[in-house]
Amino acid sequence: MIAIPVTALRDKLKTYLDRVTKSFEVIVVSRSADENDTVVILPLKEYNALVETNYLLSTRKNRERLEESMAQMKRGEAVTPKEFNKRS
Repeated sequence: MIAIPVTALRDKLKTYLDRVTKSFEVIVVSRSADENDTVVILPLKEYNALVETNYLLSTRKNRERLEESMAQMKRGEAVTPKEFNKRS
């Protein structure tokens, strides 16, 4: 992650955007001394992953299902897709 002022971004916009897309680096752009006036530039793939994670954790029931699945994995109770299909 790098932090830059908006003037630096403006001067070399293409360079910074190339850096983000090629290296999955995140850029924090400050527009003033106020933190609420700061923006983040990140690759679309990273953004989509954050949105998906937020959705999956957005309800108690989903969180519980994910936690139980992780516990099953730790206990060695996971099955392969092939094994799962045989059970159905």
